[in-house]
Amino acid sequence: MSHTQKRLLFIVSLGLVASLLLGTSTPRLRALPSGALKIVMLGDSLTEGDGDDEGKGGYPARLQALLEPIRAGTKIINLGKSGWDSSALINGDQGLPSQLETAIAEKPDIATVWIGSNDLWYSVYGSSDDEVLTNYQANIELILSKLSKTKAVLFIALLDDQTKRPYARKTDSGYSADDLKRMSMFAIKFNEIIRDQARRYGAITVDFFKTTLFTDNATLAEDGNHPNAAGYDKIAKIWFGALEPVITGKQAAPTPDASTATAVATSKP
Repeated sequence: MSHTQKRLLFIVSLGLVASLLLGTSTPRLRALPSGALKIVMLGDSLTEGDGDDEGKGGYPARLQALLEPIRAGTKIINLGKSGWDSSALINGDQGLPSQLETAIAEKPDIATVWIGSNDLWYSVYGSSDDEVLTNYQANIELILSKLSKTKAVLFIALLDDQTKRPYARKTDSGYSADDLKRMSMFAIKFNEIIRDQARRYGAITVDFFKTTLFTDNATLAEDGNHPNAAGYDKIAKIWFGALEPVITGKQAAPTPDASTATAVATSKP
């Protein structure tokens, strides 16, 4: 072996040792079990299905129909609750139990999280910027940390800037121009938190920040805030676009601490 070859082998060996010690090696990947899957979906009114004028229960039921041909018998449990923010998701609210603890008890194969809309609506009332951001970060970290211990494959949605929704722009919405400016800033900061925690816990992010669903009247209910049936059709396709590669094995699912394995699903159905 030449001096150059020996030197190269030494450098590669050092790199492998450093990777093992620092946890920066090729991400450990996991596969889903074969057959029917159990999926829990956590969230607020967007997950519960408010505004669905066809009464199908929003996107979870539509997603289940899309998944049936590739994983027959797959069960989706919709835990979404209208009006809930990330704290309510953890602790329960309105006399109802914690979505997080309910999801953990189900021992799911896949867990999805889409939470933060009400955190944004409530963000302009009373709390400082630091308090809002610290609380949301702590909640997202706790949610993903606990869900990751179930060994479920995790997906988490990036939030839209809901100050662009027609509802927020109504003169009687109760939000001032300064409120909306602050809320828009929080939307960007919240998404930074989501991305950071997703990388930490091996969750796959699903991008609703770039979507036009919440600014297009064709996909909005009359309240200018929630999707209508057409909107939920598109949302189901976005979630399907994120889940399908993992479910079919085209993309391996990242494990917690797989910092380079986080994928982003496009928001275009």
